[in-house]
Amino acid sequence: VPRVASSGLVSGPTASANGPAARSRRRRGGWLLPVTISLGDDVVGEVFIGQNRGARDKYDAQDVQMPPPPPTLVTLGIPHSDWGRRNGSYMQDIRSARNTAQQWTLAVQTAQAGLPVTVSWGKLPAKTRLEIQVGEKGSWQRLINGDSIEFAPQQAGVTTVKIRTKLRIRRRRK
Repeated sequence: VPRVASSGLVSGPTASANGPAARSRRRRGGWLLPVTISLGDDVVGEVFIGQNRGARDKYDAQDVQMPPPPPTLVTLGIPHSDWGRRNGSYMQDIRSARNTAQQWTLAVQTAQAGLPVTVSWGKLPAKTRLEIQVGEKGSWQRLINGDSIEFAPQQAGVTTVKIRTKLRIRRRRK
């Protein structure tokens, strides 16, 4: 069962001075959020999700394919089997900001059962509510700025981690 950690700060080769994925980056017409995985204090993978007015929900020039990973106990990618000849694992998946409801599926590949994996994110984009689900049957939890979630897969293989935008209902003032 995943637990939300009280501190999402870890250090490692891809972490910034303020922890992994310290800030979502405001992009013209959208946002970009780094998401990292770590084993203990070592960041071992990082991907980027986001939205931009100029992006498409299918493959476009803003999506970046994942290079082959080095041998490691854990890898992270954004798999796409829905992009035809562009199918593969991606490290950046930017979706259209015109469609406010989006969902990204991340694949955390572990080579060993029971290995505690931490998924971290930084400052969330303004006016955007995001939720996370670990595993196909996990409950959806709201992402909080600079926090993390830890899980230990019961078996080696792929664990899906889904992140979705949640529509905000704005109440009108009377």
